[in-house]
Amino acid sequence: MQYGESDLAFLTRLWSEEGIFFFDQPVPDGAGQTLILLRIQPPLWRSSLRQNFRIFQQQDIEAISATLLAENGITDWTPWLYGDHPAREFCVQYGESDLAFLTRLWSEEGIFFFDQPVPDGAGQTLMLTDNEAGMVSAGEITFNPDRQAGTSRVCISEFRYQAQVRPSSVETKDYTFTSPLWDARFSRDGENLNGQFTQYEIFDYPGRFKDEQHGRDFARYQMEGWRNDAETGTCVSNSPALWPGLRFTLAGHPTALLNREWQVTGCVLSSSRQITLQSGSSFIVIHPGGVDITGPVIRLNSGGSPGVAVQPMQPVESYGRGKRELFSGRW
Repeated sequence: MQYGESDLAFLTRLWSEEGIFFFDQPVPDGAGQTLILLRIQPPLWRSSLRQNFRIFQQQDIEAISATLLAENGITDWTPWLYGDHPAREFCVQYGESDLAFLTRLWSEEGIFFFDQPVPDGAGQTLMLTDNEAGMVSAGEITFNPDRQAGTSRVCISEFRYQAQVRPSSVETKDYTFTSPLWDARFSRDGENLNGQFTQYEIFDYPGRFKDEQHGRDFARYQMEGWRNDAETGTCVSNSPALWPGLRFTLAGHPTALLNREWQVTGCVLSSSRQITLQSGSSFIVIHPGGVDITGPVIRLNSGGSPGVAVQPMQPVESYGRGKRELFSGRW
């Protein structure tokens, strides 16, 4: 039955149920060449390939994460947790992929994650943290709109600021049969509302908590999550080191409001010149015409680092998206 689905969604669902896959057959050009696109995913991506139904009892978020990550072969990870995350009475993975289950729990606990390259090594570490103190600081970066004059030192040549109206408060409620008279209701108001109305409330039931500490914490984490993009910025920089998991302080911008600390949540590296990365004894050369790999075979599924820049390196524009750290540095 096709039930409110697009024709494409209906067909792909039927094909997947019958074990049928489809693809486009590339037609070689006159030179007999075919364009191949390669997507490299971090080790955590493998957890999206597993799905399960199970219950965890009397375990905290670190213990549950350790079980799931170990089952997916992710052993190089570090939890930098500054807040209290007590054990849960029970926690259910209900038909979710391991990745969906983990990210849901991490968001409920106010935890965000990123990959951090190992210094002077060929690996990377999955970092879990609940506070901006768990991120590396890139220090102060000066705003300089003159790109020609700013290429000799790290700077930000463009900075676009965006503010938007987001939910202003959260109220969450739950119920436990062991204490039927317990109100189990907690609320949290947003901060730094920038003059917006305070009528935009999120009501959440059930709140998935069975004690007061989880109730208070979950309300706060939800509020911070709903407002994590209330203020965002997009910048252009000549520094390829601005990757997710870093924070920096913008300085010298003519708008004083923007001269504060920002957290990088995404970036795109681009260059009109050649970029050479070294991974072990292999070299990856990225140029306008494509990508060349020389040297021994690089194991793409081994969880290695994205490579180390080989000097000299031409200036690269880095597009980063940051957010203002609100009252406690969580997302």
